[in-house]
Order: sequence, then C-alpha cells, then structure tokens
Amino acid sequence: MRRPVLRANLDYGEIVRNVVLASALFALTASIAQAEGPRFTSVDIGLFGADSDDYDGDEARFRVRGSIGVGDYVYFPLALESTAVDFDDDYSVTDVVFTAGVGGRFAPMETMAVYGDISLASQSITEDEDGGFDDDDYEEDGVGHQLRAGWRFQPGSKVELIAELSDRFISLDTRDEDVIRTLLAVQINFTPMLGLGLEYHRDQVDYETDYGYDGDYSTRFYGAYFRFSFK
Repeated sequence: MRRPVLRANLDYGEIVRNVVLASALFALTASIAQAEGPRFTSVDIGLFGADSDDYDGDEARFRVRGSIGVGDYVYFPLALESTAVDFDDDYSVTDVVFTAGVGGRFAPMETMAVYGDISLASQSITEDEDGGFDDDDYEEDGVGHQLRAGWRFQPGSKVELIAELSDRFISLDTRDEDVIRTLLAVQINFTPMLGLGLEYHRDQVDYETDYGYDGDYSTRFYGAYFRFSFK
C-alpha cells in the first residue's frame, strides 16, 4: 500500500501571523511569571464610608489589618476595626472589633493563593447620647470567633484581585451577633512593597437579644487602603 504524498503550500503571511501571535502569548506569560505572587506578611491601613437601606446615619470605618506569613503554608492574621455612626440628636455609636488567629494558605500557581483562617474576636460598643464621651455612656463588650476564606490573584505584577467571605459570631452582654461579610477589592501595586486598594465589602448582621427580640440589617462599605508588604 502506497503512502500518501504530502504536498506543502507555504503561506508566509500566515507564518508571520503565527510567529507574532506566539510572541505575544510568550510576552503575556512572561509578564505573569514576573509577578512574585501574593505576599502574606503585610499591613493594611484603610478608611471606608458606608450606606444602608435599614437605618439612617453618617457612618465611617477605620481599619488596620495585616498578617505574618510563616513558611509556605501558614500565616497569622490580625485586624482592628473601628466603626462610628452618628445619628440625629447627638446620638452616636462606636463599634470596635479586634481579631487575631491562625490560617493556612495554598498556591495552586505562582500568581494565585487561596487561604482560610480562624480567629478569636472581641468587640466593644459604646453608645453616646449627649454628644460627648463620658462616664454616662452605655458600653457593651463581648467575645467570640471568626472564620474567613479568601482568594487572591495577580494577573500581572501591578494588579491584584481579592475576594473574601467571613463569618464572625460574638456574644455581647445583652445580645448575640452574627456578621457575614463579603469583600471584593482591586489592588494596584506601585512597588513590590507598596500598593493601593479599592475595596467594597458588605456586612449582613443578624442579632438576638437576651430579651427575646431578634432582627437583622445590612451595611455596604466603600473605600480604599494602603498595603505595605514585606517578604
């Protein structure tokens, strides 16, 4: 049986296009490969405004959070959030939450990381009814825990995408609170050590008081943060 005869008709224009396409794909791959990947030893300092469909008030949140990475798989997260809400008639509420814990991370590729952590949480709420913090203010404290899972991806050396989902439960003096947070952020890295992030997160709060009353509300937060990253 005779083998078929193969005849080649060379299209030099197509060859040039294929070379250009292959070169572009190689350049894109090289650009992604140059990114060092998400760092887990860092500090964020952020400020956020807020709005809600469930209550009226001028609200702002200040946050400092970070983590210390140990080896390739472990990190220790820390966070401090202070949220202030000003209502009418000199009534305001200040809510301070502190979390600290341990987490694990996994990098399916050099520019991507998935992670999860568990933290102890403490919360302090101060209600001021006369326009000034003093001994007459009502204060409430509590402790609990937080679970968090997240995803970080760097499509290039200058950009990072972040998504997180967390659930924080705290038992206060007169009520229990469960806060589910969804978070989305885009971070621009000016240098490997300094980045600016634009962030949106939403807190869905469900609570139950010791008096048998329960309810829920949600708040949307918009803002920015600076991130300082280290090796």
